[in-house]
Amino acid sequence: MLVTRGTDIAPDWLTDANVGLALGPSSKLVHAGFNDTFLSYKTQLDVLLRQVGPPPAVIHCVGHSLGGALANLNAALLHERGYTVCLYTLGAPRVGLYPFAKDLESKLRGRVYRVANRFDPVAMVPVFPFCHAAVKEDTYITHAGGTLINFESHSTDPSKPGYAVPMNNPAKSWADLKHPIVNVGALNESLDDSIKILGTALLFNGQLLVLIGQAIYLLCSKISQGALLTTQRFFDGCAEAMDRLAEMLIVCATQSFVMKEEAKSIIRAIMKFLGRASSGAADQLTVGLVRWALSQLTAELQAKATLAITRRY
Repeated sequence: MLVTRGTDIAPDWLTDANVGLALGPSSKLVHAGFNDTFLSYKTQLDVLLRQVGPPPAVIHCVGHSLGGALANLNAALLHERGYTVCLYTLGAPRVGLYPFAKDLESKLRGRVYRVANRFDPVAMVPVFPFCHAAVKEDTYITHAGGTLINFESHSTDPSKPGYAVPMNNPAKSWADLKHPIVNVGALNESLDDSIKILGTALLFNGQLLVLIGQAIYLLCSKISQGALLTTQRFFDGCAEAMDRLAEMLIVCATQSFVMKEEAKSIIRAIMKFLGRASSGAADQLTVGLVRWALSQLTAELQAKATLAITRRY
């Protein structure tokens, strides 16, 4: 078992200024900050592997938070070295772009176990186009209770509603952890109608964030199969933000009146999540407005993720 610890200091990797790209251990693009940390101990890891004697039958790579991100890179390296690897992460941020995630999934062949608290902000960053190396069948969503995105959802403290309680029960199996994401309102009518089911407490409401993610996915999937492939990896309950996504929403809005109204509803929902009045701004739908709304959403998620990290779990 190769366990990589997380961090207990304010993380640079949560800020946009530090989100660069680098070639990871599988020669696929990954987050430059995570890769730098990985490279800082890679030599020690090589020494350790030489010291263990005969190659182990299986190496289990494990990590929480930043440690989970590094566990992804450890798993990629060890597979390249010819080892059979299993990957287990708890509350891990996204590590690489789609080619890295898909490549790691394919190589590990179902031996990826990603555990994420539905309202853990750290598991939501970095934002689009970074994604998790786990298909939905390998994602285990826990629920800390309540409805708000909050820092305690990232905790490993047994007294907090994070990961310790659901993961430390010896009577539970992996199947017991597989709770499907609740499709609030099911978007049977419209996003606006579905939001009404949630009531009025919408500020940082995790269920509203689920609805926003579902609505963006459904709207973008109407453009083409190519758009669907671009977005489908990123909406497992967490809204994403990036210029490309903003432009995709505008492309949707130009296709028809119905799509334009759906795009407006998404912007209004983001405003409600952030606790800001739209004051009719969504009626003037522009790339600039959509980009601003998504950037504000990104900033808030990053701020909450930073709080979760600095509280030392």
